[in-house]
Amino acid sequence: MLKEYNLSNREQSENVPIGIFCENEAGKKFAGLTGETFENWLCIHYYAKEFV
Repeated sequence: MLKEYNLSNREQSENVPIGIFCENEAGKKFAGLTGETFENWLCIHYYAKEFV
């Protein structure tokens, strides 16, 4: 219910998808997140970190 409330009370703007990933020297991804931005907000949908 919190997400529904927040979406109904935010300013109207375009949502921009985002994906950020960290790689080690060998090019293997070990952490990252996906989400979207709108106005001055960042909404994280998924975050993952692999312990190497």
